[in-house]
Amino acid sequence: MKRRSLACVALVVASLPVAALTPPFEVIRDGLQASTVRLTDRNDRVLAEEFRPYQNLRLEWTPLRTLPQPMLRTLLMAEDQRFFEHSGVDWRAFVAALWQNLWSTRLRGASTLSMQMAGMLDPALLPRADHGGRRTIGQKWDQARAAAELEANWSKEQILEAYLNLAVFRGQLQGIGAAAWGLFRKAPAELDRAEAAILAVLLRAPDAPPRRVEQRACRLLRRIARDADCAPLASLVAGLDRGAPPPRHTAAAALLARVAGGGGQTVPSYVDGGLQHRLESLLGTIPAGRRTAVAIIDDDARVRAYAAPNARPDPLAERPPAELAARLLALARAVEAGTVGAASLLAEAPPGDDPLVRWRSLRGWLDEVAFAAVPFGPLLEQQLGSSRAVLAGVAGVDGPADALELLGLIASLSGDGDWREPEWRRDHVAAKPQRVLPPAAAYVWNRMWASVNGEDCNRWMPLTIAPEGALAAARLGRHSLLARAEGEGAADVLRALVTQLAGGVIGQCPAQPVPAGVVAREVAFDWAAEAPRTEWAIAGREAPAGRVPPGLARIVNPGARSIVDGRAVETDPDFRIEFIAWPPLAGLRWRLDGREVGRGGRLRWLPRAGLYRLELLSPDGSVVDRVEFAARGPL
Repeated sequence: MKRRSLACVALVVASLPVAALTPPFEVIRDGLQASTVRLTDRNDRVLAEEFRPYQNLRLEWTPLRTLPQPMLRTLLMAEDQRFFEHSGVDWRAFVAALWQNLWSTRLRGASTLSMQMAGMLDPALLPRADHGGRRTIGQKWDQARAAAELEANWSKEQILEAYLNLAVFRGQLQGIGAAAWGLFRKAPAELDRAEAAILAVLLRAPDAPPRRVEQRACRLLRRIARDADCAPLASLVAGLDRGAPPPRHTAAAALLARVAGGGGQTVPSYVDGGLQHRLESLLGTIPAGRRTAVAIIDDDARVRAYAAPNARPDPLAERPPAELAARLLALARAVEAGTVGAASLLAEAPPGDDPLVRWRSLRGWLDEVAFAAVPFGPLLEQQLGSSRAVLAGVAGVDGPADALELLGLIASLSGDGDWREPEWRRDHVAAKPQRVLPPAAAYVWNRMWASVNGEDCNRWMPLTIAPEGALAAARLGRHSLLARAEGEGAADVLRALVTQLAGGVIGQCPAQPVPAGVVAREVAFDWAAEAPRTEWAIAGREAPAGRVPPGLARIVNPGARSIVDGRAVETDPDFRIEFIAWPPLAGLRWRLDGREVGRGGRLRWLPRAGLYRLELLSPDGSVVDRVEFAARGPL
């Protein structure tokens, strides 16, 4: 009699219309979008990921074949013991539950995995809020019919696989992959039986209190084996609600942070995974308080490594110091024009009695202080305006927006002279290179940098050094680098880091031919300021080598808009006012109100009352400085 009743129920259910056509398994599998954004390296290996869930947290689809059999048996024991025997509906449990729910206040469920899967696919079968959060009897009938349809179109393995990937286990954790990582920091294939038991009981009650989850999981384990050990469950359930899980991959996380948008994205990059991990390993040896960040690009301006502290903001995403990029380009263009070179002598300020103490070559300054602290004086003024215009054409009106764009400029100035916008995404089309400096000038400019370990191809230059931190650039083989660190002694930290990288694979020295038009010459210095040496220069545009560039000279006396007192000439006919230039170069020329009045670094002038315009000219006649002043004295 009981079998006839079950057969009648099955016949009635089979005669009901299907609520919706069952979609192909492949549509469901391929259409499930992970709520992660992933960054892959140049070999398509995952480097970093971020969880950006819209509602539920989902990871990539987990194939059934990757799950261990003991875990699957545990899940089936909890949810559907006869899953591989029935055809979608467990009629024995279905009728018993139907009868109990009609006549008892204790409600009982009898949904098979196939029925639950059908409910996930059709929103019309979801439990109704106006029915106590449960399905109505009509929904149950429709769910049973949909389960039969699902079994007719999908294999048992496909149903089980889809169920484990679509089910919500706890909170926002949807799918076996997100549940395994979010609750146990494991991949699904690594789950043990105790962890599988917890996941199994969560399927029926995702939001149950931890203590109840522990009790139910223990009962499930002892159904499987009477002597099962429930001791590990207590520590496992204690972490059920510990918050959002950390990402599984964190290399180049700061680069991934530059990706906008929600989950479901996989961003292919040019990053060299091996170099990235080696770089992050080196940064791991530096105290966290230093907040050290490094970007490395190759000669094609493709980012090969990008490491920054996990705590935001990313130091490399900050705008570089004002005017730094313009001054770098201005110096490179001054090298091209021949107005300054590595052997040009520079001084901080007009010295006192001993000029030899304070004079150093440009190379000497670059070896001892940061680029921003080199006393260029007026040497770069003529190039700054045009340099800003060039930068506006390649990097934007305000110059480089962040460290990557600054690194692109540095790479062009120390490479072949072509600006290439740094690229790190392989799914973006790179812009065409733009020439900002001839190759000959780039070659000479690069060889002004300080050598690392004596290797000609490995060079570095501190750009800024301050109590709050340091910024430095380096050229290592075929790579360019920009690094930032915070705190006192940051420059020493960066130099040690660059030295370590130079000793590795990126510091290998390729053969680099000398560009046409570049010559080497011996340099001797005025006042024996430095030892004679060989320097590179552009043929025919050799900057003043070993000498002070005339363009650096300035009028020291009289001061601008000053009033000089020449009344002493009334009692002392030999009294004179001195015009003083610094540095006191012999070839300098003086012009007063348009008339040349003398030459040299110092000039004595007989004062007369009036207003004057005094000009200082270089030997070629170009004006290097001018002042206006007033004089008291006889008319």
